[in-house]
Amino acid sequence: MPPVTSAERMPRQPSNNPVAPPTSGLSAAGTNGHSHVRRWLDAVDQDAAAAPAPAVELRGVRKRLDHAPGLAGADLEIPEGSISVVLGPVGAGKTLLLKAASGLVEIDAGEVWVGGHNLDRMRRSEVLALRRETGVMFQEGGLFNAMSVYENIGFPLRQHRDLTEREVHDLTMDQVEALDLTPVADLRPRELSRAQRKLVSFARSVILEPRFLWCDEPDREVPAESIATLITLLRDYHRRQPGGTVVVLSRDLDLARRLGDHVAVLLEGRVVASGRPDQVLGGRQELLRRYLSGKLRAPAQGSR
Repeated sequence: MPPVTSAERMPRQPSNNPVAPPTSGLSAAGTNGHSHVRRWLDAVDQDAAAAPAPAVELRGVRKRLDHAPGLAGADLEIPEGSISVVLGPVGAGKTLLLKAASGLVEIDAGEVWVGGHNLDRMRRSEVLALRRETGVMFQEGGLFNAMSVYENIGFPLRQHRDLTEREVHDLTMDQVEALDLTPVADLRPRELSRAQRKLVSFARSVILEPRFLWCDEPDREVPAESIATLITLLRDYHRRQPGGTVVVLSRDLDLARRLGDHVAVLLEGRVVASGRPDQVLGGRQELLRRYLSGKLRAPAQGSR
């Protein structure tokens, strides 16, 4: 699927759900957090026009779930060529946002644009091409339990590339050796530690060298040294993919600060802030920590 130039991109239509919603949506009941958040959102919004063209864009996306809030009019622009970190507490809709943006779920309303293409208007062949350009590192690994580490990593090559068995073997072993997984290459996922499963999931997600890489809470419940390794791996991969876009979903402010060159905050299905890390995180980290930990909640949309 060829990229679309800015001249070819469809004009953006006004949204009923702007990226910066009414500031009351982040008011902190019983605290003075409301005024701080108002100034914070104002500062983020002032520089929105300077952002690069989006690689992925959600426009007023809604998706209702029976057991969770889902997405409630989410607007988000992921700059092309960036490492973006989407922050949000448990239940904010991060995984659902990933699925909507990668075409894994059908949305109820709104639009999803990827690489300048409206996902809803793409032909089946274009959707399949997009999937080949998209890698996903799932929250719990998403590995096939009946396959070995070696087989899991090489699976996308067999599915999406017309390669000889020798070529599949060589490319798979390149990943296995690069991530020091040779001692566990013949083991099944259940025989691995959580950190090892994350590494295998990462290796599988990048083996096709995708243009878009999504990582769903890769830092969850792993040791600090594993998080440091992950940050290095993501940075190295991003450097090797000029123009490629990496999106990491997380609850960790420190990860966002260390890794991201773009940060967004998702609360109760709405993107409440998006911009450079210094805009979104600067001076408001303690307030954000309280939201991400669930100690503060965003009131229903439209409340005052």
